[in-house]
Amino acid sequence: MAKQKRSEINAGKKSGRTDPKTRTGKPAPRGKISAGYEFDWKIVLSIFLIIVFSIVIYAYTLRGEFQFDDYSSIVDRYELHNISNIGTILKSAYRPLIRLSFALNYHFNGLNTFGYHLVNLAFHTLNGILVFWLALIIFTSSRLFGPGIKEENRRLSVPAEWLALIVSLIFVVHPVQVESVAYITSRSSLMTVFFSLLCILLFHYARRAEYKAVISKVQTAAPVVLYICSVISFIFSIASKEIGVVTPLIMLAFDYFFEPKPEEYKKNFGRWLLPYIPFFILIIFGLGYRGYVGMQAWQASKDGGGSLVTGMGHGIEEIFTDGTKRTVPIHVFTMLAVLGSYLRMLFFPINLNLDYQYPMYTLTTPIPESMLNAFPLQTTSFPYITGLDYRPFLGLFFLVLLIYLIKRWYPTYKLLSFSILFFFITMLPVMAPILADLIFEHHLYFGVMAFGLFAVFALDRLVVEAPFKIPTNTWETVAVILIAVMITGFTQGSIRRSLLWNSELAVWSDVIKKTPLKSRPHYNYGLAHARKLKNYDIAMTQFREAIRLDPKIAEYYHNLGTAAYYKGEDYEELYRKTKDPKYDQLAREMLQLSYDSCSKALELMPKHVEAQMGVANALVKWGRYNEAIERYKKLVEQVPLHYKAIGNMATSYLLKGDIENALKYYHESIEINPNGNEAYGNMIITYQRMGRPDLGIKYLEKIFPTIRDSYTQQYIKTKIIELQQEAVSGGGIQR
Repeated sequence: MAKQKRSEINAGKKSGRTDPKTRTGKPAPRGKISAGYEFDWKIVLSIFLIIVFSIVIYAYTLRGEFQFDDYSSIVDRYELHNISNIGTILKSAYRPLIRLSFALNYHFNGLNTFGYHLVNLAFHTLNGILVFWLALIIFTSSRLFGPGIKEENRRLSVPAEWLALIVSLIFVVHPVQVESVAYITSRSSLMTVFFSLLCILLFHYARRAEYKAVISKVQTAAPVVLYICSVISFIFSIASKEIGVVTPLIMLAFDYFFEPKPEEYKKNFGRWLLPYIPFFILIIFGLGYRGYVGMQAWQASKDGGGSLVTGMGHGIEEIFTDGTKRTVPIHVFTMLAVLGSYLRMLFFPINLNLDYQYPMYTLTTPIPESMLNAFPLQTTSFPYITGLDYRPFLGLFFLVLLIYLIKRWYPTYKLLSFSILFFFITMLPVMAPILADLIFEHHLYFGVMAFGLFAVFALDRLVVEAPFKIPTNTWETVAVILIAVMITGFTQGSIRRSLLWNSELAVWSDVIKKTPLKSRPHYNYGLAHARKLKNYDIAMTQFREAIRLDPKIAEYYHNLGTAAYYKGEDYEELYRKTKDPKYDQLAREMLQLSYDSCSKALELMPKHVEAQMGVANALVKWGRYNEAIERYKKLVEQVPLHYKAIGNMATSYLLKGDIENALKYYHESIEINPNGNEAYGNMIITYQRMGRPDLGIKYLEKIFPTIRDSYTQQYIKTKIIELQQEAVSGGGIQR
């Protein structure tokens, strides 16, 4: 930290909370509204550095692949593949703003991940700038120091802009942030924090304008306009992700700790609290609406599968329990251990992992049978930890200590106290409810700001107050070294994590090394091999391992069936080329395995959408077209926008010779999703069988202006030429 002359410190001219001109003068008198600060080169440089660090770290992710839930949230979310469904998307009770952003990405980018990652990077960079701005407001607050601090210590070691910049850089470069930025679906965390920070800042300026109007006795529209904008930002925050509900609590804490209030508000607490009431009304309304709509969807599909592809939301029970059977005592005891793990990640972000295998902790109480059924893995290869394990008690120790420090530091070091409280508030939505996954790194996205504020202000106090009779110059050196090591280490760690996140195979290979006894990493590693390398042998091996570890997950059986289906098609191709009967036999065995696996998935989850597709597709291969058509129809009743099912139903009609229905459903499939629709090829075959390639050309020319995907555009141009030449191509089934 920059050195200051002792004479300046004693004189109080260049050593305190910033004044409007020097930013190094004494703080404004307690209880008064500070004059604010000017926009100068330090702010411009700080914002520039935030942008540079964000780009340097996350440029590697821009070509990253879809990961984890990206497939169920985007690739297989059929209602998002047509922007005309915007009304349906916005009416959803489940994160409508995130779904809208994915729909817009799909409209402009199709399945090219570059655009998706660019949006994520933009939001993370903007969040870094908002963190800087909020930290700057805090460091320039006249209430930053309590009355218990000596007059000569009521100053910052460097200008407030540099401290705010360091806080922002910690937020931007911390390795636990990589999951939120590189994992497309985690945009929900990015967007909810963006709108939450924007809400807090707008509310802050609305308060300032309100207080100024009260003191000057001059009424303006500024407080009302800013307040309305803050309410809108709050709505956008909770429409992005549920954790936005904590925003009013953060505003309350920020307002209480750092906003100087006129005497009228000090005497009338109700007047000060009144602006918060609409925020809490919105929270109640939002939870009620989601619970109502979600319960309808859950009731309609409570025997399974409905929310897997359609994403209709959860019922009231699942809002608070995520469908698990974990008891409250076990949850609380386990969360104490999780708290310790989260704190460790903030200070020492090493051995990070996308999918942790975290044990559940209990004392001597017996484990309920319902939990054994809900979490079979926890009782086999990774058992529950019972008795007096140190981790929950270590977490309890940290919890008690931090609560004590909030109370202890509030009269003097308000920012340290606020930082701890801020961290607890941001963790409430991910630790208080009983969620299926105990721990995820993206849960810390907002909390990293609290960590940055705490670390930077603590170092600042070491420099200014020089405890333990160690000279100030020594503490300055220590602080500079610690900050340099922290920023450098965090940056290097984030770059390594960003490079890893470029590849789906690399991510899940890393996870399997760290959590080999958890079923989900094996399942996702198998999916990556199937999607990227078409290596269905390895995929089936990984799916079988996942089933061995956890035999009650329908999705594992469905994808085992899907891999077997594609492997069977490979054998069919070999049989056509070689006429070797062994390949024909292997193809038949794979098709039977596909049917059996998808049927097993339906036993576990009767409305599993893709398993229904798998069974119907096998029936088509066997020539049982009427049975397949009935299954496709039931599937489309469940998911009306499932254009692949509609296209496959059209193919079934084509194979049984019903040209009229084949064309009808091919057209319907294409109209739902004109981009990248596999129905084009089979539709063209239908026109050729009719002997009317001219009608096919006419339809393709009509639909062409609605196609955004460049690959599909080129494909259609090629097909128009083929139709003109009356070339014949083969049909097929979509998966």
